[in-house]
Amino acid sequence: LTACNNATSSPSTSTTEEKKSANTSYPVSFKLYDGDGNEFEAKFDKAPESVVTLTDSAAEILLRLGLGSKIIGTIKPDAPMPSDIADEYANIKQLGDKKSLSREVVVAANPNLIVGRSRLFTSKDQTSPKDYADLGISVYTQLASSEQGDPTLAGIISDIKNLGSIFDVQSVLTPLTSALKHTRKMQRRLCWL
Repeated sequence: LTACNNATSSPSTSTTEEKKSANTSYPVSFKLYDGDGNEFEAKFDKAPESVVTLTDSAAEILLRLGLGSKIIGTIKPDAPMPSDIADEYANIKQLGDKKSLSREVVVAANPNLIVGRSRLFTSKDQTSPKDYADLGISVYTQLASSEQGDPTLAGIISDIKNLGSIFDVQSVLTPLTSALKHTRKMQRRLCWL
């Protein structure tokens, strides 16, 4: 079983903790990692109004958090979206595919926030979090996509909690994270067999 590896999961690197039905107290910040492996602080003074997602997983998380109306652009999917969100995803403007999407196209969409894998944000391509911050665009790099973060199921749960906090939608977090926590417990049990 691939779930039975020696990877350890750490708690969320968020500076805020999930509280049942609590509202986000802005500003909220997170320690994240760019594609060069550098730590950076992502700070949010309010919930973003418009988002571009650079991965299927980021789009799926935001859709499951009820934030589809905030996604103004995404990439062509690698695989079909789950049937319960496929129609909503199909209505999001596709800006290009992950191999050819340019920084200029992303910036022209005019997002407040870009969400994607850490490796997509590098100084080499002028796509580092600082490069985007200089243009007034925030970046959230998925912890589950970074070796410095937490590339495990726990990292996915942290990303869901962090994005829920950024957008102040904690009320929908519990059902979503509970299902994933149950999966993680089952993986641990299977590893002991």
